[in-house]
Formats: sequence, structure tokens, C-alpha cells
Amino acid sequence: MSFPAFRLLPGLLASLALLASGCQLTGPLRAPDPTLADVNEAMAGETVRLHRAGSSGYEKVSQVSLSADSVYYVPGMIRPYESYDGPVRQMPIEAIDSLQVKFNGGGGVVGGLVGAAPGIFTTADAYSTSRNCESISCGLSSGIAQSMGIALTFVGLGLGALIGNAVDVDVQTVYRRPIDPYLR
Repeated sequence: MSFPAFRLLPGLLASLALLASGCQLTGPLRAPDPTLADVNEAMAGETVRLHRAGSSGYEKVSQVSLSADSVYYVPGMIRPYESYDGPVRQMPIEAIDSLQVKFNGGGGVVGGLVGAAPGIFTTADAYSTSRNCESISCGLSSGIAQSMGIALTFVGLGLGALIGNAVDVDVQTVYRRPIDPYLR
């Protein structure tokens, strides 16, 4: 008894793990002395935590652009597939204490693959058992075990990716007042 979907499983799992981990458009700052261009590149497509001068909290903003004298932003979180029709807000650079970006690492991929491992092993074991079956009841029970293994694979993949993605997070301050060091 051959199970054709089982042969496609590894490629499907890898694709789902990448999707479950989320797409990261940019990455953390890597330059030791970042310029304004480096800061703007790190914030591109990300939700930014804007800390106002003299305030202890932060406001989540999107589509942030930093210039020598102003910060331009869209209030609130905007996902890449959403559009914003309102006016872009502007604030003097002196009114900003710092800007932080929350970057996701690759924990979703690793977590998804680790979570999927028990289901993969269960499916592989049931498949190898089904090749030696000579009775209908043996074939039926191994088919059920394969189905349960595939279901366990997808559940483990999803849960592992969610947990791994939530754990592997890096919040980095990409701008801190004053502006002068960023203007080189």
C-alpha cells in the first residue's frame, strides 16, 4: 500500500515552517555607528516603538522615516497588506527620545521543525508498518496511524512555530537622542 502524500511531506513541512515563522522584511542594525540611512533601512516595513521626550511609555507607529529635523510616521500598526489613507504625521526630532524596533529571529522555523518531528516519526513508522501488512485490519490500522501522524505533524508544526517565533524576539533601539551622531 503506497501513500503518495507521504513522499511530499518533507517539502510541504519546510514550506509551512517558513510561512509560520513570518516574513522579515528588514533586520537589526549591524553598523557600529549607524547613519540616518541605516536607521531608516532598519525601520522600513516594521512597526516602531516611538518614545516621546519626557515620557516613560511608547506609541506604536508604522512607516517611520527619520530626517535631520523631523520624524514622519503613520499612527498605529499597519501590516504590509493594509493601506493607510490618512495624513502622515510629522514631529520635530527634539520631541523624540528614542525609536525601537522589534525584530523576529528564526525561532519560528526551528520551533516548527522541532514540533513537527513527533508527527513525522509517527507517520514514517506507520508507513513502514503498512508495507509489511498482509491483512485488511493491519492496513486499516496503519492507514489510521498515518493520518494521525500527519495531523500531529501539522499541529506540532504550528504550535512549535508560534512558540519559537514568540520566544526568539529582539527589541533593538535604532535611534536615541541626540541626532548629531547619525548625521555623518
